[in-house]
Amino acid sequence: MRSLISILDFSVEELDQLIATAKDIIAHPENYRESCKYKKLATLFFEPSTRTRLSFEAAMLELGGSVIGFSSASSSSASKGESVADTAQVISCYADIIAMRHPKEGAPVVAARRAGVPIINAGDGAGQHPTQTLLDLYTIKNEIGEIDNLKIALIGDLKFGRTVHSLVTAMSRYPGVRFVFISPEELRIPEHVRSEVLDANNIPYVEIPLKSDFTIDVNDYIGINKTIFIANPNAPTGIFAPLTEIERVVSSNPESIVIVDEAYIDFGGESALSLIKKYDNLLVTQTFSKSRSMAGARLGFAVGSPELIRDLNTIKYSTNPYNVNRLTLRLGEATVDAEPYYREKCAAIIATRAETAQLLMNFLCR
Repeated sequence: MRSLISILDFSVEELDQLIATAKDIIAHPENYRESCKYKKLATLFFEPSTRTRLSFEAAMLELGGSVIGFSSASSSSASKGESVADTAQVISCYADIIAMRHPKEGAPVVAARRAGVPIINAGDGAGQHPTQTLLDLYTIKNEIGEIDNLKIALIGDLKFGRTVHSLVTAMSRYPGVRFVFISPEELRIPEHVRSEVLDANNIPYVEIPLKSDFTIDVNDYIGINKTIFIANPNAPTGIFAPLTEIERVVSSNPESIVIVDEAYIDFGGESALSLIKKYDNLLVTQTFSKSRSMAGARLGFAVGSPELIRDLNTIKYSTNPYNVNRLTLRLGEATVDAEPYYREKCAAIIATRAETAQLLMNFLCR
């Protein structure tokens, strides 16, 4: 009997086998419809969850099994003072396997010591989330084709994000993996993950600090002489760096390419296109997916020096080319022709965003 508390409970070989099995289930679901016949899964969720809990339950039903359990601590005997260990021991009499989510880190470990059936950790506080990591590994393998020799960037709350901790732990066992951690100082990757996982396994990583409002400090990119990619405005926050700061970065890295992704520039901010003729190392990219409502069409453009564009075309026509079809091109032309309508809708979105932001601020300041 084995429980899954941490992603380290499975070897790399077992992880690869699970990924292969998942692919086979997706390809041939009819072969697995009775794999869990007469088996019961107990979902013990001591904190609210939608996607994780329902994914467990749906999976068990797809495999021919049945589900029992509760969706919050208030609907269990925990509300009357029953311990996690006692709950797990009792539920073991009713189920063949338990999936548990708990707000306290380490709760599944305590449950596993008393349970008579395997425990699956469905997330414990700021600890681990191994089943989410299994899904992440499957997605990476399915979309990229391999897990080895990848450079992975993780951004946001890296301190309390249990999914981040589990993914870093899992991928640290694959050769050639490197990490880039992007977060405010107060939400940086925990010391125990750095020392016990990354440093202990000699995994290369870089930490890029953000301010508390998730904006970058331009001074961190002055004169670093590396390829620099800046999303301006920043997609999650909508905050944009002034053109003067973008120019500081470009001018201080003359030997490196600076790419400014302006996917959301039409909703606020000043484009860096005016700097193209001044700096040969600047490449500005824009897309038709956002303001022109062509998401999924994969249509966009890049503006840069003749040398940069020539190099882009060389790559475009030699390595994994993506050819835009005629219909997509015609739709793109139509959006350009409808400039007044496009500007009107952008202005409406900007106004709605400002109004929503003000309403939220008023609510928070009550």
